[in-house]
Amino acid sequence: MKSFSSTALRLSKYMNIVAGTALIVMMLFTVSDVVLRIVWKPIVGTYELVSLIGAMVIGFAIPKSSVDDAHVYVDLLTGGLSVTARKVFLVVTKFLGLIVFVLLGWNIFLKGNELYHSKEVTLTVHAPLYPVAYLLGLCCLVESLVLLSQAVMIIRSGGKHE
Repeated sequence: MKSFSSTALRLSKYMNIVAGTALIVMMLFTVSDVVLRIVWKPIVGTYELVSLIGAMVIGFAIPKSSVDDAHVYVDLLTGGLSVTARKVFLVVTKFLGLIVFVLLGWNIFLKGNELYHSKEVTLTVHAPLYPVAYLLGLCCLVESLVLLSQAVMIIRSGGKHE
């Protein structure tokens, strides 16, 4: 199980690197478009490309955010629970998140197939939409692996999943 957890951790690190790189590309597109708009003419399709890249930034950053516990916790309800009850609550929420992300990933893959067969593209630069859908579906499935590994680590360790 340790190799499974390390694989999920490694995947999330690589995906975070992709997210960071995509964020830099998104920033470069935006800045270049603004500068070129002032001195010459804007880059055609910047809005579309930045939107697609933004979706990838969010999707690829989710697994590492889960690994790092970078999301917001509201412990108003769980603060008064015993350690065992909090552990059970955390494991149940990890498994519920796992189910949500598996279903989400599967449906995004189905949407990617639909976009592929319909040959749907963006309006201005005619970039195909299906690769982004497939990548986001993959991100959801990796997030499912991260949540599964965290739940198993919580069960085995008897406490927090770090």
